[in-house]
Formats: sequence, C-alpha cells, structure tokens
Amino acid sequence: MTGDDSLGPAEIELPDAPTVREALASANRDEVAGVVLRHPESPLAWAELSDIAHADGRALDAYAYALAAHVRGTDALQSAGWRPGDLVPWSLRSNRGVLRAAYALRRAASAIGAHDEADRLGDFLQSVDPSAVGRIEVKYTTTQLLPVITPEMLAAASPNTEAFVVRGED
Repeated sequence: MTGDDSLGPAEIELPDAPTVREALASANRDEVAGVVLRHPESPLAWAELSDIAHADGRALDAYAYALAAHVRGTDALQSAGWRPGDLVPWSLRSNRGVLRAAYALRRAASAIGAHDEADRLGDFLQSVDPSAVGRIEVKYTTTQLLPVITPEMLAAASPNTEAFVVRGED
C-alpha cells in the first residue's frame, strides 16, 4: 500500500470545458455531430451524441458513441490522477461529462445485451458518485419520452366530446 489513505478517497475535479457546454447548449440535434468533430476529446459531446442515437432507437450507434465517450472520460480521469476508490462528484459541473459517458455506455451495453459490461459500469457509477445515475435520469432521460407521443395518440386518448340530450316530459 502506498500513500496515506487515512484521509479517505480523493475527490476528483476535472478541468472545465465551457466552450463544449456552450456549443452543445446552442446546437440542435443535427448539429451535435459537428460539436463532436470540433471537440473529439470531449466525453460530454460524445455522450450527447449517444443520447441522440439512443432516443432514435439506434442501439449500435448509441453504443459506439458511448464507448468513445467513456474512453475519453477514462483518459480525462487518468490525467487528473484518478484511482479506483476516488470520488467523481456530480455536484462539480466539470465532472458531468465523464459521468454521463459512463451512464450512456451502461445504458447502451444493456440495450445490446452486454449485461456484464452494464453491471460493471453501474458499479463504477455507484462507487464514484451514488447520486449520479438518479440525477442523470431525471435531467437527461425523462424528456426523451415526449417525441414518442404522436398527435394521433393524443387524439385517440381524448375523451369523446359529443353529447346528446333526450327531451321529453317527466
């Protein structure tokens, strides 16, 4: 055992990438690939591309993009001195790309049947920040259900507004 672990696990803070965040915030879904091409080192950009592929039902594309995202995220963690057991808190905005990358790969691995890989990524996310999965699911995945509801589905679910009245004597 090397070093003094008596202080507990280290808390990693990755370098911030405001340029990437701003580019993604102003991009529509068709422009995200361009953001990735301008910032191929960004796990956040690749994770966003994976989210789009996942929402479109393109499981293999989602997996490939998520794998690229996770590799970039792993590289960033290693460059920051991360070791197994260290924390990567979601509360630090600069860490969210790495956490979203791991989440995207976990989701995509599960979708293609790579359940052992999905389990390992779930364990990783739990160990670096137990709140990350819940926060990602609330913020980034709940709205992906909206495009599934079509106008036809809404019309079919609407109550019948026709009425009839029977008039007569009591």
